[in-house]
Amino acid sequence: GVMWLSLGQDLNEVKLMSLQTKLLRSLTALCGEHHCEPSSVADGRQEIGRLMARTSGRMLLVLDDAWSARDCASLMPAQHTQGLHILITSRGEPVVREVFDSAGVAVVSPIFGIERGLQLLSELSGCARLPDDAKAVLHAVSAKTDGRSRPLPLFVAMIGKSVQQRIGQMGCTAAEQIWRETAEALRIGPERQEELIDLATLASFRENLSWVCAFELSVKMLDDEARCRLLQLAVFSRQSSIPVSILEDLWGCSTRRVNRMLSALSQLVTRTSATHFTLHDLVIDFLLHRASEEGMS
Repeated sequence: GVMWLSLGQDLNEVKLMSLQTKLLRSLTALCGEHHCEPSSVADGRQEIGRLMARTSGRMLLVLDDAWSARDCASLMPAQHTQGLHILITSRGEPVVREVFDSAGVAVVSPIFGIERGLQLLSELSGCARLPDDAKAVLHAVSAKTDGRSRPLPLFVAMIGKSVQQRIGQMGCTAAEQIWRETAEALRIGPERQEELIDLATLASFRENLSWVCAFELSVKMLDDEARCRLLQLAVFSRQSSIPVSILEDLWGCSTRRVNRMLSALSQLVTRTSATHFTLHDLVIDFLLHRASEEGMS
C-alpha cells in the first residue's frame, strides 16, 4: 500500500503529533487494532515503528514537502522495517541525505537513477533477479533530467505491483515472460503514438506516452467492478483531499466494501489517512481519458 503525508515548514510538536495520528489511523486499520492517540512525539514514533513491523507485504511511505530531517524522523520507524520504502520530497537533497544517514531505513530520493530503480523494482515485484527486459521497462517509464533517464516512483510502484500480481497468477517460472510482455506493452509504435498524441486530455503525458501504457497495465489487472469504480473517480479535482465517506454514496457501497475496494486500487489511489485519499494529477488525467473513451460522464 501507499501512505502519503504532506509536512511543510515550521512543524511544532502539536502539528507533528497530528501527522503521526493520521499515519497511526491508517496503520491500525491495516493491522486490525484499536487506534490510540500518541501522548508525545517520541511515543508516536515508537508506535509507528511497532505497527509498521506488524504490517504484511510491501509499503511505500511518502513524506511530501519535507523541510527538516527531525520532522521526517518523527514519522518513520527507528529501525529498518522489511518491505518498507520511504519517499521524501524536499527542496533540498541535504534533508534526504541526513535522514538516510541517521535513521537506518531505506529512504528513496524523489530523483534516482536506473540502478536504484532496478533495486526497487526487484523488491516491489518480488523478483530477486531481474532480466534485461526489466531495464527496458524502467527506461520506458522514465523522465529525462539533465540528459539522464530518471524513473518516476509512481510508475516504479505501479509496474512492480502489476508484475507481482501476474507472477502470483502465473507462477515464478513465468517471470521472464511477464517482464518481456511488460516491456513490449510499454513500447510506443508510430500508430499508437499518433493515436495518443491527439488526445487533448493527455497533454500531461506528452513527455512520455509510455506512461499511458503503464496505467493501462495496472488497470488491466483489475476485475470489472474495480475497473468501473476506478473510472468513477474521474469526477474528483486535482490536488484535492477526498473523504472516503463520499465513496459510499458514489459507489453505493458500505464502509467496509469501500475500504476493501480502495485496497484493491492501492497502486493508483493514495490513502493519506484512514478517512481521506488523494489522486495523482497523472492518474486523474488518465481516468478522464478512459472515462471519455467508455462514454462515461
